[in-house]
Amino acid sequence: MFDWSNKHVVYVGGFTGVGYQVCQMLMKKPIKYLVVCGRMENVEMLKKLQAMNSEVKVLFVLMNVAEYSSIVKAVHEVISYVGHVDVLINGSSVLADKDIDTTVAVNLTGLINTTLLFLPHMDKTQSGHGGVVVNMSSVYGLQPGPAFSVYSAAKHGVIGFTRSMAHEHYYGKTGVAFICVCPGLTSSEEMMNKRDMDWMKWVPHSEQIWKIVKDAKMISPQECAVHMMHVMEQAVNGAIYVCSVDGMKEITPAIYNTYKSSNIQFIQVDVTKSESIENAYKQANEILDNIDVVVNGCGLMNDRHLDLTIDINLRGVIHSSLNALNYMDKSKGGRGGVIVNISSIAGIETTGMFAIYSAAKHGVTAFSRSMANPLYFHHTQVNFITICPGLTETALLDSVQEKATLREYAGPMVQRFANIKRQSAEACAQNLVKAVEINKLGSVWLLDLGEMSEVEMPILWKPTGKNIIYIGGFGGIGQKCLEAFLKKQVKHLVICDLQLNADVFKTLESRYIDSCLTYIPIDITKRQSIEETFKLAATKLVDSSIDVVVNGCGLMDDRYIDLTIDINLTGVIHSTLIALDYMDKSKGGRGGLIVNISSVAGLEPSGMFAVYSAAKCGLTAFTRALANPLYFAHTGVSLVTMCPGFTDTALLESIRGKETLTKYAGPMAQRFAFVKKQSAEICAENLVDILSKAKNGSVWMLDLGKIKEMEFAVLWKPAMNE
Repeated sequence: MFDWSNKHVVYVGGFTGVGYQVCQMLMKKPIKYLVVCGRMENVEMLKKLQAMNSEVKVLFVLMNVAEYSSIVKAVHEVISYVGHVDVLINGSSVLADKDIDTTVAVNLTGLINTTLLFLPHMDKTQSGHGGVVVNMSSVYGLQPGPAFSVYSAAKHGVIGFTRSMAHEHYYGKTGVAFICVCPGLTSSEEMMNKRDMDWMKWVPHSEQIWKIVKDAKMISPQECAVHMMHVMEQAVNGAIYVCSVDGMKEITPAIYNTYKSSNIQFIQVDVTKSESIENAYKQANEILDNIDVVVNGCGLMNDRHLDLTIDINLRGVIHSSLNALNYMDKSKGGRGGVIVNISSIAGIETTGMFAIYSAAKHGVTAFSRSMANPLYFHHTQVNFITICPGLTETALLDSVQEKATLREYAGPMVQRFANIKRQSAEACAQNLVKAVEINKLGSVWLLDLGEMSEVEMPILWKPTGKNIIYIGGFGGIGQKCLEAFLKKQVKHLVICDLQLNADVFKTLESRYIDSCLTYIPIDITKRQSIEETFKLAATKLVDSSIDVVVNGCGLMDDRYIDLTIDINLTGVIHSTLIALDYMDKSKGGRGGLIVNISSVAGLEPSGMFAVYSAAKCGLTAFTRALANPLYFAHTGVSLVTMCPGFTDTALLESIRGKETLTKYAGPMAQRFAFVKKQSAEICAENLVDILSKAKNGSVWMLDLGKIKEMEFAVLWKPAMNE
């Protein structure tokens, strides 16, 4: 039972219906201070409260919970009066969904800010003595309310925040318990006046909703306050209570209630930030004795957000996998295990509707297969498997047209998409667990329509004597490509690279006087730089039209995960889409050709360079996806992919130490030294020559002086509703 003796209590929002009733009950307890914080002082209420008990000092402090500066000022003022806080009640609330910002600010953001600013003055390791924080949520924080979607979202957030802050690690340090109270429909002014609020006009079918709410049984503020006092006196850290006409009861989240024998923990992680991933694994390692299974399941399918799509679907998966490997690696003290990376059907079969998503998911598939190299497994005893779900009934598939790569042309594909059969999330999850139980090294699983099947990935390129190349600017193959283009007597050649090679530029300029040469600097890792480069190029080109774009920048150094993906994949995607804006016939361009330089590692992933392989496989998929005939019919722009094999350039020098897992890559590096290489000149000539006959969407392997068009097996087709 909580001891109220000499306690310092702060109630934020204490002049509202439930709040005032709780304050009256607090005045009957042997507390020392009651501080009421709010936007407006109610002198009459303060006098009534003070008159109830002269032993308790009642204070009012002005606070607008929607404004951070106001909260800071109020907290400072409160602490100047009372020194520390024992009980904090966050009771401010507003029901006004039309004003989204205010609804979230008052119900959630303000509550969080208030809590975190008061916490140092409650924390027993700082200036406090421990205590209790009571956060007011709502039944709409437990069950979504269709009439109050924003309010419901905020109140769900309150519960999530409270449970997070109640983590036993925090509680053990601070001595501050966190509890959450969820009142049902309350006959306070907040609920009773809602029909007159402007926001109700914004809610579809508001009359029907109002009738349902009006006819519902409501709990009085007095009854709710009685329940709240009981809850505070129990002070069970992490408890969530619902107060309704049926009384008060503790709510246990369903997953905890169903699986009581399992120890379930939550750790917050932002997969777009490598530091957050590292911290999450550190926390997990402190909680767990060993990590046996890791499932990387974050996903985003929204090609409007290019960088975020790649960050969440690919970059984050790579960072997470490599962090997990550090803890699971048997040679480093782990006990082995399995890492499950969730890709997609778009990770084995391209889709023009979501070219960027497809690129990222192909990258996940390639990365996982690369990391499943038997040589790695021999040392780590960590298996990698890839899960490729088919269309599944989840929120991921909502509003797909707005999320398509080229929304203006995606209509017919969206219509067809609507008729594709889907599986339930439950069936998909059950089959995923089965695939983990089978645990076949490097396996790729298609989970579609409740069925599961292992995907036999066709070997498009054998590694014997072949590896990874990049063409770009003034690099080895880059210079030879420039010369090969100039031999074709192009009108105007714009050379873009991070730095100018003045000697090469002057040599080309003097040798090919019939063509116009221009150099423009570019940083392929920065979208703004790419945009500025194309804008400047368009002003310098003859007729201001772009006919051919070759994306040839590349980096092969798996020590730098983000940079490898930025240069080999994200930057190329940005460049392609920006180029398309200038070349698109429907936008005033005259069509043309975009050539994206991938690699043989974009056909068959290499265990030696798993991150590089992920990026290059993603690039191959992106280019094939964007070459969809429906897009071409509108844009008049063809896209082709070039995949060079090992080429004699500086890129292949000093590769030792740049591998994904350097510790285990020695045998592969030794084998690498004996592979056959082609000359940069032959590779460049073949690349330029093939452009004259390369059809839209084609993929070409350029290896050992030979040219081969690649054919891709169709690994999945959607089952359509009749």
